[in-house]
Amino acid sequence: MSGGASTIVMGQAGGGVASVAVVVGVVVCLVALIALAFIGRFFGLWLQALLAGHPVGLFELIEMWLRRIDPRMVVLTYLQARKAGIEVSPAALKAHALAGGDVPGLVNTLVAAKREGLILGFDDAAAAELAGVDPLDQARLPTAAAD
Repeated sequence: MSGGASTIVMGQAGGGVASVAVVVGVVVCLVALIALAFIGRFFGLWLQALLAGHPVGLFELIEMWLRRIDPRMVVLTYLQARKAGIEVSPAALKAHALAGGDVPGLVNTLVAAKREGLILGFDDAAAAELAGVDPLDQARLPTAAAD
């Protein structure tokens, strides 16, 4: 009888190890699913920028989200600016957003200035916009003074 009792105890010990392995496996799968969902949230933006020919790093998108900057807004305005031929980086747009600036408004102003043939750099426009001055009006001043 004692031989049978040791077999039962050993069987229970083996079942405990298997249970721990199942729990660990389930936890690892849950963590992987959460990580995939988190990265998947930014994958579409990353792919859109990549296919547009102006890639933005996946970790840069996550960094924007962690800093409470809307990554979608930054990427879409970045692509709009690049499509219009305006040289600007996602980092510059991110810095302007962190400073409290209106990133889409600034890019729209730069596009309008380019269409009008005005010379308006990103840094000058961003500084004017943060100071509460209309960058487009400021870009028009030298043109009006020359006439």
